[in-house]
Amino acid sequence: MLPNNDRAMRASEYLYSALILLSLSFLGCSSSREAEQLAPIMHDFSDIPQVNAEPVLFSEGFSAISDIYSGYGDFIYVADAGRHHVIRLDNQGGRVDSIGGRGAQSTQFDQPRYIDATNDLKIFVSDYGNRRVSMFDRRFQYLGHVSLTSSSNREIRYTPGPVASNARGELFFWDENARRLMKLGSNNQLDDFFTADVSEIRYDVVAIANSGTEVLLAESESGRILRFSESGRYIGYFSGFGNVLDITHSDNHMYILTNESVFELNKGGMVLAQIKLDATHQVLRISSVKERIYLATSTELFWINR
Repeated sequence: MLPNNDRAMRASEYLYSALILLSLSFLGCSSSREAEQLAPIMHDFSDIPQVNAEPVLFSEGFSAISDIYSGYGDFIYVADAGRHHVIRLDNQGGRVDSIGGRGAQSTQFDQPRYIDATNDLKIFVSDYGNRRVSMFDRRFQYLGHVSLTSSSNREIRYTPGPVASNARGELFFWDENARRLMKLGSNNQLDDFFTADVSEIRYDVVAIANSGTEVLLAESESGRILRFSESGRYIGYFSGFGNVLDITHSDNHMYILTNESVFELNKGGMVLAQIKLDATHQVLRISSVKERIYLATSTELFWINR
């Protein structure tokens, strides 16, 4: 029989070993959960429904459409980089008003490339040539532009890429020069606490969408849709779509535009249908609201119903 001191020491050793095993087991479970969460969702399109759609002409006469946005206020916004204008249309395709003209003044643009209208409450325009994201209210009154400043209070130039807002009026935008994802709060101030790890992004970002809980970034060549939380945490990606041109989110559905098709996904990333497009010209941009999907070539707008 062991002396009392030896028995106490042996019991302590057993307890210490048990605690180590329990800790390793917990870490293993946590790693498994994290790996499961970050696992890519690869798609096989052989078994999904394929639908042929003939787009209906909605509006025409544009110079070089670079982006479109449709909101719940029954307006369609078109960024026409060829004429350096942003045009607002009604739900019949009629032109309501516009803003722009080439220049560097507050109401002018130099190749506006992306647009988001926050359900018609606040309009964000990614003004590529002027290196700024400009903000307007619903009457096209200038509210200012997104400004980046250094620690010494000097303004930092950036190259604005795709933009997307959420229901709270917060804006997410891609800085093409620094290759970083930025967040603008509803107070029009940059969120200093937002730091997104974008090291997984290897190609150009061609589009951003907001699902209400996630920020989705589309890579051009890889066919990947990378997922981030609204706090900047990287979640994973959807893959297998080929050359992605644009993405949009409406209600509980996401639509991914490629060279020849539109893929319809649910909120969890499951592909519901592949919509084959029968368009005379190459479709470049997509936006959706309610049951309608809007498509843009360089000079025309179309719609299809789902």
